Amino acid sequence: MEIQKLLRNLKLNKYEAAAYSVILKKGIAEASIVSKEGNIPFGKIYESLQVLSGKGLIEVQETRPKKYKARKPQIAFKKFLEEEEIKSKIEIERTKNTIIQLEEEIDKIAIQKPQEKTFWTTAIGEEIEEIIKNSFLEAEKEICMLPYTANKKDQQKHAILNIPFFIKEIIKAKSRGVRIRALLPEEFARLQIKIFEKMGVLKKITKHVEIRIQKGPAITPFTIIDLEKVILRVDDPTNQNKILAMIKISDSTLAKRLKEKFDKMWDSAKPI
Repeated sequence: MEIQKLLRNLKLNKYEAAAYSVILKKGIAEASIVSKEGNIPFGKIYESLQVLSGKGLIEVQETRPKKYKARKPQIAFKKFLEEEEIKSKIEIERTKNTIIQLEEEIDKIAIQKPQEKTFWTTAIGEEIEEIIKNSFLEAEKEICMLPYTANKKDQQKHAILNIPFFIKEIIKAKSRGVRIRALLPEEFARLQIKIFEKMGVLKKITKHVEIRIQKGPAITPFTIIDLEKVILRVDDPTNQNKILAMIKISDSTLAKRLKEKFDKMWDSAKPI
């Protein structure tokens, strides 16, 4: 029955949902009738009815035997929703307090310095946006980006699909005081600026991101996070219009080398 499926979505178990459905149909019913018509084991019926009463979905007549009646659904479910909202707020507050305590306890731990100098993770498909989002969230000081793709169709497709996502993450990082710089190859910049203007986001981007245009041939794209992490893009060799993966590498030596290269190109580039 569709009603029972919907009731299960409200976190009622199958016996509670069945009991409520029987009481709705009967108008008023005793536990034995609800048990029989709802196929509910008699050992479970009173527990189920008690839960429904506690949630305010049914009323109980304290006679022998007890009788049960469904409250007016519009009132009962409104009350149910209000109580669930209160529970959610309490649970959220409890979770927040637990997280604060966890962070305090974790700060007390003397974390060993890892022997490995490099740690990397790879994201493919839908995971790509998640790895970028997490990397931007981890940024505390600066993000340096050298985005580039040789394929013009890919440039436009990539911008339309991802610019709103990037703007959201950029604004979050900027609000934390993170400096964000982007170095765009000349040909790539011209097309990107047209796309930004068409999408109506150029002013928003230039407000949060320092952009310079680099003359000369473009190089492999990369992003540097806080001189600690590097994000590299891997294009699909079988499809020029598709990004195959993103690799996040935690390696301060690599990050510093790329930062030196980025700064050298930045100094010779022209502000937008």
